[in-house]
Amino acid sequence: MRELFVLLCALSCLLTACQTPQKPGTESSAIPDSLDQSPAAQIRSLNRQLEINPRDYTLYQQRSEQYYNSDSIEKALADAEMALSLFPNSPDLKYWKGFLAFTQNDSAEAMIQYREAIRLGTKDPEVYYQMGQIFFLQKKYEAALASYQKAVELNDHEPLYWFAQGFLEEQRLQKPAAIKRYMRALELDSLHTKTLLQLYDLYLTGYENEEMATRYLDRLLRNQPLHPLGRYYSGTAHLRKALGLSRDTPRYREEVNEAVSDFTISVSRDPGFADAWYSRGYCYFMGENRLDEAIGDFRKVLEINPQYAQAHFMLGSIFEYNKDLQTALFHYRKAVEYKPESEDFALAVKELEAQLK
Repeated sequence: MRELFVLLCALSCLLTACQTPQKPGTESSAIPDSLDQSPAAQIRSLNRQLEINPRDYTLYQQRSEQYYNSDSIEKALADAEMALSLFPNSPDLKYWKGFLAFTQNDSAEAMIQYREAIRLGTKDPEVYYQMGQIFFLQKKYEAALASYQKAVELNDHEPLYWFAQGFLEEQRLQKPAAIKRYMRALELDSLHTKTLLQLYDLYLTGYENEEMATRYLDRLLRNQPLHPLGRYYSGTAHLRKALGLSRDTPRYREEVNEAVSDFTISVSRDPGFADAWYSRGYCYFMGENRLDEAIGDFRKVLEINPQYAQAHFMLGSIFEYNKDLQTALFHYRKAVEYKPESEDFALAVKELEAQLK
């Protein structure tokens, strides 16, 4: 019974995913500033130009952008303010200040600046797209859709704006409308990554059509064979196939090995991808019985997210199997702490406490 629940617990995680943004490249001291395009080199160049033209607002704007690229948000905001003090009626600067505020989770300030940019006559579709993003996060879907549509009016050849409308329609449970907009995004860019991934997920979970879903995933992976989320989805597909087979068949082992390979690519490309670490650990536990490696992967999950209840439960299962009952009980209790609604987690604690009396 416990093994069945372990399997069901793992399956509940197979379709979740996360990604982290890539960082800018590092500077090479061997390259002259005149050729070096890194943020640090660009900032040095702008510093020299500002010594000559200290009231040129465009130089502050450019330096603000480079500070943002180098993760110096406070300096980026300070330069945006300086640029605005020199040219207070610039819609582009209002938008940039709003964007920086949004990156700091200040949606209210961001919206003020975006509306100022519109008042000043901006024709930049990004202003409307970013407003739509804020409305979307606030679950104001009608306002978000109106903003996305305005962005499309200003630039109907940007696939991201069509994707955003499609994703919003999915949240409103309008699947046919979502697909229509996703298809438009793919007409503009047949390899648009976000759209291909979302179509895979929609057909798999929304329509339970794995054949159609796989078409979009395969298209992505032919173009980006090392994409971490794409490989994660591929791994979960192999794992689902394995779980439908008898464990003593060669096909079962082949599918599990393929899943391990995919999850390994995911975590190598995105080391902060907790679900990929969890899924590989699950493969080691159930498919290949490599318990030490499973423990390592589940512990990696907890380094990334200490409140990942399923990882605690899996560790509890392994340590119970290894007869380390105190450590098992610790992890079972942690699983209950972080997911108290789970009756199965609570039952594992109850049964092991009774065993230890």
